[in-house]
Amino acid sequence: MLLAATLTTALSVVSFSGAATAGPILKPRYYSVEVTWERYDPYDIDDCDVEHSCDTVEMYGSLSTHTDGEGSSSSGAVRNIAYWWQPASGCAVAGGDLVGWESEEGGKCVKAVSGSVDYYFRDVLMCGSDTYVHCDTPWQKKNNKAVLKVYPGRQIRLAAHFRDYDQLSADEDICQVSTWIGNLTHDTLKDLDHSSSMDTPSQGDPDGRCIISYRLRTIKAHYEEPVAS
Repeated sequence: MLLAATLTTALSVVSFSGAATAGPILKPRYYSVEVTWERYDPYDIDDCDVEHSCDTVEMYGSLSTHTDGEGSSSSGAVRNIAYWWQPASGCAVAGGDLVGWESEEGGKCVKAVSGSVDYYFRDVLMCGSDTYVHCDTPWQKKNNKAVLKVYPGRQIRLAAHFRDYDQLSADEDICQVSTWIGNLTHDTLKDLDHSSSMDTPSQGDPDGRCIISYRLRTIKAHYEEPVAS
């Protein structure tokens, strides 16, 4: 009886001691989610003019992503392809060769884009910013990623807006798509790895339509204090 009582007391002490040492397991306060813009697939291109074929456009535009609500961060979450505010300045868009998608120069210039061709965002010169009206970083390739601070319960928005430059008439949309992803819970965010795409609505845009492929991936969880071991 004495031995049994001694063992019971010892086990109780170990159990109590272990619980006190471990403490509660804390959930992350927020997560770093990497957004990757993967590919641009234009289709139904229809832009006939005297200088270029009907299935080729002089494209410029922007990609963007941000989260909703307080505590969100969208700084640096815009990537611009060419200049929105002067898309043809100093570039060969009339009577000359257009700047190609994979060109090493001419970041500010509109890009030649044709239908039924896959264009990878890692291959085109883009600048980073928090708006489409200016650049905060140099033009560079492999600039197709952004990292968002995402709190549980929030949503992520992704958008693309591309236009066709026309020298003699108003520029027209060739790609305008967006989507919201969420409500994002702890369980979703802790191992998020989601690939999908956005497609132009059925009515399309005046000079074309598009599919934009993307990937979302959690790369880090952030705690207010260390998790007890």
